[in-house]
Amino acid sequence: MKYLLILAGLATLHFITGYGILNLFRIRLKLFPRIGLAVILGILVASMVPFLLQLIYIPITAGNVFGTLIALTGLLNIRSVTDLKKHPPQWTFKFRLRLYELPAMLLISFMLFVSAWRCFYYPQYTRDGMSGPEPIAAYAVREHSLINSVFRTNLESTNNQFKSPFLVDLQVIYTYAGFPFASMWLPLLVIGFYIFLYHALSERLHPVISGLLLACFIFTPEAYAYTFLCLFDYTNMALLFLGFYYLFRFFRTRQLNEFYFSALLMFFAVFVRSETLVLIAMASPAMLYSAWRTKENMAKAVLHIAAFLLICAIGYLLPAEIYNNLYLPKGLTTESMMNSDLGNLQPFFQRLSDMTTLLMFGGSGKTLWAYFMQLFILFLAAELIFKRKLDKVARNWLIAVLIVYIGLPFLGYLFPLITLYDTTKRGLLKILPLMLFFMANTQLLIRLSEKIRKWEEA
Repeated sequence: MKYLLILAGLATLHFITGYGILNLFRIRLKLFPRIGLAVILGILVASMVPFLLQLIYIPITAGNVFGTLIALTGLLNIRSVTDLKKHPPQWTFKFRLRLYELPAMLLISFMLFVSAWRCFYYPQYTRDGMSGPEPIAAYAVREHSLINSVFRTNLESTNNQFKSPFLVDLQVIYTYAGFPFASMWLPLLVIGFYIFLYHALSERLHPVISGLLLACFIFTPEAYAYTFLCLFDYTNMALLFLGFYYLFRFFRTRQLNEFYFSALLMFFAVFVRSETLVLIAMASPAMLYSAWRTKENMAKAVLHIAAFLLICAIGYLLPAEIYNNLYLPKGLTTESMMNSDLGNLQPFFQRLSDMTTLLMFGGSGKTLWAYFMQLFILFLAAELIFKRKLDKVARNWLIAVLIVYIGLPFLGYLFPLITLYDTTKRGLLKILPLMLFFMANTQLLIRLSEKIRKWEEA
């Protein structure tokens, strides 16, 4: 009961923080997806607090961390308080749960309960975690600094100490909160993400189909494993998807608040995993094309895209260049990891081939992804054969799929340290929600949803 109360308090604090950000960007959502997205945003803000304290050499104590977090929450909600004074809310709440939604919801809830229990009851045992974030966070709590005794040991066999402080920061916060293994932020993020996914799917699909698609997604073995393995990859997957989701909304609405909200989400995606910046840069031609199609002023469009990429680049510069090279005892430059023979494209095509044949559709494919990849190919083929064209929204999601599909081998070509069965395999998590939303926006499923709704009304 003690831990439930602590978790509820932290979840509430994260929600209030994220609520303030949503109000700042004027992002309008229904109640449940708003709660889910707000909690995710609150966790992301919390993940920056110990890192920012370290940058200005303030001791990382429980008082400083939670005091700063509460102060940030207050600052981010100034606009929310002002809006409440000007326009007192008219609270109306309608919760309608149909009987046919229960099977998928109960199944998904059970799976998420199991992963949350594992985060609470078992310590983290991943190699990347134990050789980087876990010991740094443990010593940070003792020595009140992210730059602590861990860096005085021999770390020649690993580079995990140079990865984003995202995990370290959250482990520090949840250790100070009293959790024995400090991983309970992950279930909060995962549950918030699934709530958002379900409601986003149900915008175009009947809830029965939304529930089936979401169940297929959660039963993807590799993706489910990362709901309790405390690493960077699940969070990075969720943030890249959310960034694309609001970018594609901007393509339809042309509302700049959604464009820059997408940039904020992409900033956090890059902060979590720095190589994501390359994938985001690959989306810039799609942004230009969208501006050209809507006959916008191209000079303004280019400036907005440049600002978007700059915001994302800050997410790379802070941890990868400034913190690693100016604060840590022994830095790691990006140039030292790059391919010295960029004129030879053979490694790119080899990685693309290996990723497709070995990881996606080969012997390892069923173990990692079950039949999720095949399901995507089936829907793509059916849409092209029977409909002969793609819906605009489906086409955007297909572009996002191709960006990740081409971008992951390109990253392996740029940085030889990115191995096939480690980084590239985990990187394929990013493609799953993009495939999910391509399927959700096919005309076959949309028309099937319409027929089910007509039958239901009749």
